[in-house]
Amino acid sequence: MIQRLIDPEEIGRFVTFVVSPYSNGFSGEALRMEGGLVPTLY
Repeated sequence: MIQRLIDPEEIGRFVTFVVSPYSNGFSGEALRMEGGLVPTLY
């Protein structure tokens, strides 16, 4: 966990990856971009 807010540029890179052919291995995943600030309940 990085414990900081995500920069808009990092979100843009993430979206670019998700819509690219490189992400074709992901299927129905929930991908979170919150920098480790939100506690996980599991």
